[in-house]
Amino acid sequence: MCKLRNATLLSALGVAALVVLSCDRTPTPVSPQANRPNFSDACGGSNPCPAPNFRMTGGGRVDAPRFGPGGTGSPHPNDYTIDPACAPSKSWATFGFNARLGKGQVEWNDHCSGTRIHGYDVTSFVPLTDPDGDPQTGKSGVCATFSGPAKVNGVDDGSTYTVDACDRQEPGVRHDEIRMTLTNAGGTQTYQRGPSVLSGGNIQAHPTH
Repeated sequence: MCKLRNATLLSALGVAALVVLSCDRTPTPVSPQANRPNFSDACGGSNPCPAPNFRMTGGGRVDAPRFGPGGTGSPHPNDYTIDPACAPSKSWATFGFNARLGKGQVEWNDHCSGTRIHGYDVTSFVPLTDPDGDPQTGKSGVCATFSGPAKVNGVDDGSTYTVDACDRQEPGVRHDEIRMTLTNAGGTQTYQRGPSVLSGGNIQAHPTH
């Protein structure tokens, strides 16, 4: 909220009145009071994306769900039989990333499908509202979506990765969340896993100013 306030400047020649425009500080996305856009909220053009004031790092694993009615279920680590299509492979994905606007990289290895993604730059980084909240506490975390060019199984074929990541608590197991999406050079989605709550590892948001 902006207010007009008067200030007086004294000089040897007389008195001059200055009008100062003072604005109350708006909470940033790192603050618990921040208003962050939802994963489904579009930004850009007439709806500018908020400027990021944090970076994100993370590493860990997500497991295939225990499949129930409709293919849903809770994460269940180290169960080789929960997805028969993966047998005898491991049914989880491992990841690591360091991301901020204009700099960073991502590694993603899906042990079920054999998909290996290496994101070698971060060309977009946008703060987001936590879409789900902590499954244990219900509290919202600090979230971002970031994307850039990617090599898939070692081949630079014009694909683009997109990661949605949420830092909700320390440590992040059963709290933090991640989703990986891949699109090809033509814009067609070729891979998605998540959003999944971590079964191992941690995701952290680090303020940059």
